[in-house]
Amino acid sequence: MTTDAQIYQVYLSTQLYASIMVENLKMANVIVSEDPGTPNHANRLLWANYIFTNPDAAATKMRVAVMSNGDIQNNDLSDATVGYVVGFMTNVVANL
Repeated sequence: MTTDAQIYQVYLSTQLYASIMVENLKMANVIVSEDPGTPNHANRLLWANYIFTNPDAAATKMRVAVMSNGDIQNNDLSDATVGYVVGFMTNVVANL
């Protein structure tokens, strides 16, 4: 079992931060070109614009949400895992 101290080290990881930054930017590009009828589009578009204008702050905000995922907590920082979790958490963060 992963300890809180180990999870905190993952949270502080520059690899995690960089991956979230890239995945946020990828997601923002998807959002700006998605159908306006997509559920939660208005909030998603606000989030995408926030990512483009404040990429560091957006990555920090998303990092907190991403840490709720058990795979991330167990140090699975693969591009596929981080991308999946960022995609999954986008609607959650967009509604904050």
